[in-house]
Amino acid sequence: MREKWISIEGIGEVKLVKNKRSKQLRITVKPSGEVRVSMPWYTTYESGISFLLNRKEWILDTLAHYQDNPPRQNSFQPGVLFQTRNRTYELAVSKRTDDRLIISFPGNRCILELPENRSPEKPALQQTIVRVLTEQLRKEARQYLPKRTKELAEQLNFRYKQVFIKNNKSNWGSCSSLGNINLNLHLMRLPDPFIDFVIVHELLHTVIPNHGPEFKAAMQRFFPKAKVMEKGLKKYHPRFFNN
Repeated sequence: MREKWISIEGIGEVKLVKNKRSKQLRITVKPSGEVRVSMPWYTTYESGISFLLNRKEWILDTLAHYQDNPPRQNSFQPGVLFQTRNRTYELAVSKRTDDRLIISFPGNRCILELPENRSPEKPALQQTIVRVLTEQLRKEARQYLPKRTKELAEQLNFRYKQVFIKNNKSNWGSCSSLGNINLNLHLMRLPDPFIDFVIVHELLHTVIPNHGPEFKAAMQRFFPKAKVMEKGLKKYHPRFFNN
């Protein structure tokens, strides 16, 4: 990736990020106030800035919304952002006149269409939201994690049998004695370097089944900052909320 910071009047600092995996221009506004423009590798910075300025009013409205309505961090409420590797979804709610509950993902939004007498704060509805978002993560994980595991295994000369996508609450991955790799679908909420770190960790277990000195030394060769990455990984949790 390649990054560039610019200053936009009224918005402040904006990060322009060129990524070989990006297929289109996309703007992300976070509750923290961070504004980011993701760009295909071949796109000029001038095009990214023009794209940003054309949507300046929407960005300012979104920043004002987050300032006046800070999203809760222990449940899914309107305005909360659901971040995946591929997209950032903003949760929105609309009311229906019938009794049906409909959840859809148009563009970068997750829209809950609720009966008028139902609130998104209800535990049963929160469970439904978690279930739907989990399936969204599972879909993205199945598309990316097996492919990325194959790429890394070929680069580093590892052999494994199969990749399975799991929804564990306590670990990011595991390796069976048969050489099967289990990867947590919540990896899709992590930055790419941490995804690779976990995948290589499990690939290494196909030849070194423990976490002894030999294993640690090997991880250090693959990731010179392995200790820093391991510490950084602890800031994330394989579940939606850490409380």
